[in-house]
Amino acid sequence: MIHGVPCTAADRAIFDASRWAPNVREAVVVIDMAVAARLASLHQVRRYAETKAGWAGVQQVRDALGLATERSRSPAESRLRLLWTLDAGLPQPLVNWPVADSRGRFLAEVDLLDPAAGLVGEYDGADHRSGARHARDVRREDALRRVGLELVTVTGRDLASPGMVKDRILSARERAARIPPASKTFLIKVAPKPVR
Repeated sequence: MIHGVPCTAADRAIFDASRWAPNVREAVVVIDMAVAARLASLHQVRRYAETKAGWAGVQQVRDALGLATERSRSPAESRLRLLWTLDAGLPQPLVNWPVADSRGRFLAEVDLLDPAAGLVGEYDGADHRSGARHARDVRREDALRRVGLELVTVTGRDLASPGMVKDRILSARERAARIPPASKTFLIKVAPKPVR
């Protein structure tokens, strides 16, 4: 009870919302966003789900927990990450990870990063289309390419065509593979600060 209003615990609410989601991908989005909002941790949701064996939808919750991250910042970013791993078949990327140049100077925090491939995935929402923001994004992309990273940028409209996004991700990975190793001078931090 909060101020006389019956309420449920956050872990129960997240469990219910993810088990009732239309599919495992949307269940991942539910969990990612609840965790990003600090309503509960992945560990808390996992622990709660473990007590609900046999409940309808519990397998979807378990599957979603295996794909969820505490570092996602938006539903679209989570959906892009799932296209990256489930559709394109690429390894789980680092999420919202800082990238530096060879001297350790911070360049950008990228949405998705496969450091072994030198591949960055970015989701650009409508807020990226303003003149000033777009100009910053172009400079940022140039800086990332100068240290040997290849980028694939996806918009909200793109996410409605998952096959096209998958093809673009795989094409970008092929381009990244052609970048000489000596040109890949980027550095990544081992343990960045938690996402807020």
